[in-house]
Formats: sequence, C-alpha cells, structure tokens
Amino acid sequence: MPMDSPSGISLILRILIPCFYGITAIGYIIHFIKSSKKLQGWVKSAFLVGIGLHLLLFLLLFYQRGTLPLSTVFEGLFFCSLILSALYLLTEYILKETCYGAFLWPLNLIISILATANLYTGTPLPAAMNSVYFIFHASFLLTAYACFFLSFIIALMYLLQYNEIKKRHLGHLFKRLPALESMDISVARLDALGLALLFLGIIVGFLWLDLVPGSVYRMQVKIGFSVLAGVVYLFEHLMRVTKGWKGQRANLVSISGFIFILITLFIGRHGY
Repeated sequence: MPMDSPSGISLILRILIPCFYGITAIGYIIHFIKSSKKLQGWVKSAFLVGIGLHLLLFLLLFYQRGTLPLSTVFEGLFFCSLILSALYLLTEYILKETCYGAFLWPLNLIISILATANLYTGTPLPAAMNSVYFIFHASFLLTAYACFFLSFIIALMYLLQYNEIKKRHLGHLFKRLPALESMDISVARLDALGLALLFLGIIVGFLWLDLVPGSVYRMQVKIGFSVLAGVVYLFEHLMRVTKGWKGQRANLVSISGFIFILITLFIGRHGY
C-alpha cells in the first residue's frame, strides 16, 4: 500500500494519534503528581498535535467515504474522543484548571486506541446511514456523550474531594483539586448542555427512523436506555433548579446517569 495514498496516510494517523495522546496523558499525570503550577509546554504541544491529527483523520475518512464516519460503535467512539478532547481544551481554557487532565487523558487514550484500531469494518453502509437526519442524530448524541463523560470525571473528583474533607484527611487531592463548589458548577453546566443535545439527538433519531423504508423502531432497548439516561439527567437538572440540589447527591445522580449512557453506547446501532 503506497504511503502517499489516503489509506496509507490514514494508517499512519491511526498510529500517531494514540502516541501523542499517550504523551499527553503521561504529561498531565506528572503535572498532577508534582503539583506544578504551570503545565509544561511539551504537554500542551502533544495535546494540540494529537487533536490536530485526530481531526485530520476524521476529515480524511469523510473524504474517503463521502459521509461522516459515524456508523459503527468504534467510529462513534472515535468522534466522541475527538469532541471530548476539544471540550476538555475549552474547559481548561475557561476554568484555567489543568488538574482534570490527569484523570481524563488516560481514559481518553484508551478510547482512542480502541477506536483507531477498529475503524474499518469492510461492511457496506445501508443507504439510511447516509441520511442527513442520521448524521445530525449521531453528532448530537455523541457530543452529548462527550459532555457527560467529562461531567462524570469531574463528579468523581468531587466525591473524592468531598470524602477527604469529610474524613478530615486533607491529602494530595485536596491540594490539587479545585474547590467543591467550582466542580459542582462544572458538573451542572456540562450535564445541562449534554441533556439538551441528548434530547435533540433522540428527536432527530425518531424523525430519521420514520423516514427509513420499512423501519419498525428496531433496537427498542437502545432507545429505551437513551430515554432513561435523559430522564435521570433531567431529574438532576430539575432538582438543581427547583430544589436547590447541589453537592454530593446531585453528583451521585449525575454518575448514575452516565452508567445508562455507557449501556446505550454499546448495545447496538438500530439493527444495522
């Protein structure tokens, strides 16, 4: 296979992306352990190069197929990893906080390895997968999943910090993690954004299935778990707004919602 062909280039990118994400993960872990005030320049460089290569491969796959690569679980993970990386970059820029990277990047590295290693299935896509409705449906949902994933990481950090304070054992996490209120606000905002995108994705998904010839709403279990996840996050949002919920119980509800998101992601793709 010529290395200057699209397939050859994509193979190289599939190798380089996890490499740069691995360097990023190591850099953030070292930064967290050493309690450095400023992130090392080589870590941020590896981060940005990794995202750039990730986006390049996504666009290359789009060029090769003539449609966005969103039709399989691993392609979904690939897109979700890209959005998660960009979302974390934006969150870090807004909050001026780098400590979450030590927890997020090792997990994002695993996702990127699984995704890039399994991008090509060789299975022809059904015509329905090229629908604009499907593209918006998948894009909305996967972006929502990225929001919930980052929210899940921060919620876990909140609970760890909360337990340290409750037990009066103020160790390294207490010194490195932001204040509880700051983390709680981040979880609330990410969940609210994810909730809006999730329901948009579900609505567009139903419109898409109605337009598919002979569609009978296959994968009712997948649809059911998507709606159930939405109900959990909606409950959290309503309790925050109407009852003033915050802190431990709100974050526990957020984490439980993410469990349903994980189930939704891996239990199929509407029978195709």
